[in-house]
Amino acid sequence: MSGLYDDLVPQNAAPIKATGLYDDLVPPAAKPPAPASVGQQAGRQGALVARAVANGVAALPLMAMDAGVAARNLGGDAANKLLGHPASPDYDLPSTMWERALDAYLPRPQTAGERIAGAVESGLVGAKVPAPKAAGSVPENFTPPQQMEAQMHGDVVRRGQQAGYVVPPATSNPTATNRMLETLAGKQATQQGAALSNQAVTNRLAKQALGLNPDAPLTPDSLAALRSEASTEGYAPIRAAGTIVAPPTFAQRLAAVLTKYQGADRSFPGMGKTELSDVVAKVDRPSFDAGDAIDLTKVLREKADAAFRNGDAGLGSGLRDVSGAVEDAIDQGLQAKGPEYADALQNFRNARRTIAQTYTVEDALNPGSNNVIAAKLATALKKGTPLQGDLGTAAKFASAFPRAVAEPTHSMGVSHLDTYGAIAGGLLGEHVLHSPAGIAAAAAIPLARLGSKSYLLSRFGQAGAIPLTRAPSSKLNPAVALAAALNQ
Repeated sequence: MSGLYDDLVPQNAAPIKATGLYDDLVPPAAKPPAPASVGQQAGRQGALVARAVANGVAALPLMAMDAGVAARNLGGDAANKLLGHPASPDYDLPSTMWERALDAYLPRPQTAGERIAGAVESGLVGAKVPAPKAAGSVPENFTPPQQMEAQMHGDVVRRGQQAGYVVPPATSNPTATNRMLETLAGKQATQQGAALSNQAVTNRLAKQALGLNPDAPLTPDSLAALRSEASTEGYAPIRAAGTIVAPPTFAQRLAAVLTKYQGADRSFPGMGKTELSDVVAKVDRPSFDAGDAIDLTKVLREKADAAFRNGDAGLGSGLRDVSGAVEDAIDQGLQAKGPEYADALQNFRNARRTIAQTYTVEDALNPGSNNVIAAKLATALKKGTPLQGDLGTAAKFASAFPRAVAEPTHSMGVSHLDTYGAIAGGLLGEHVLHSPAGIAAAAAIPLARLGSKSYLLSRFGQAGAIPLTRAPSSKLNPAVALAAALNQ
């Protein structure tokens, strides 16, 4: 469409661009900022690190001050509302004022990467700032009771393993892996396997404690022969020591023995251990011949053995205690005689220890199987018998893991679960799945159970039986911490 004045426009003229009235006031288009140089970028990162360090150092004080100011603001608002006064402006939080102060000198993190890096750097710095400790706070190296108990438990396992014992790992260290493997192997089968292995260890430790050949039989007769040999070597040489003056504690020891075993005689005279009372009355002397005292201890031990055989454990134990009191008197009398009896005194003590150990082992011996029952050693230890060395190791391990040291009394064949599982799986594979692989998988059931049990009781499986505990220190190695977390 042509305009009314088209004939006034020169041909081929450039189109006229419309302009606004205030075009001269519009600024020209902004140019994109030039990229920061390497130096500028390094300076910015350094400033961001400085800001993160400052925030890390001030974090704890700012938290405390923020809490105080926030409490003041809330209290002021509540008071104004209660009194009908207009609301007063809240005080700025110290952390907000701190950030504004940093803005005047240091840049703020802009990107997500800068914010994450700043948080990590602030956390690392804050962790190194010493925090105030309240009076009576937990010491730095404090070990919780549960942790201490786990450490003691681990020490028992470790000493037992050094002696040859094994323990189902799930019993001492019930991690998810140990429990899963024991479920596959069968809890009862694993316990029986441990007991079978541990019985040989207990017998060996008992023989080592007595100085016997590991292949020698352990019977009541062999123990009696050992006592006779020890008596000859340690007791006979002191027969010529002459008169032994009983120490002041001798009469007290005898009175304590009598009080311990009299029982009903205190309220019902004549009903107590009258035979033991007669023995104590005859033994209580201010002095005696060393040779006669040696003969007396032999007589007392024989009477004690007879009482045990007749089922009178109270009288037997009482007679042994009287014999022990006489031997203690001999020991102190030999010390008083001077250094010329030093060797005889040491041999006497060695013989006493050996004889006492033979009685401890004999009390724990099953005469039918000639096995030493570790649980009975544990009972003796609980009653105060001073078991040390190999017998002490066996007794402490048995106290901690009684099922693992139970005397094996039946066969250790394949369980019914293994048999029935294999048969059922075989039928399933043959008649339902029609797959030889199914039959093979079914036959592998008892093998998998046996393999799991063998692993748990092997050297590798036993390494996982010791609970992983951290040292009582606030500076825990990260690798140890990770292992402890995975071991829970």
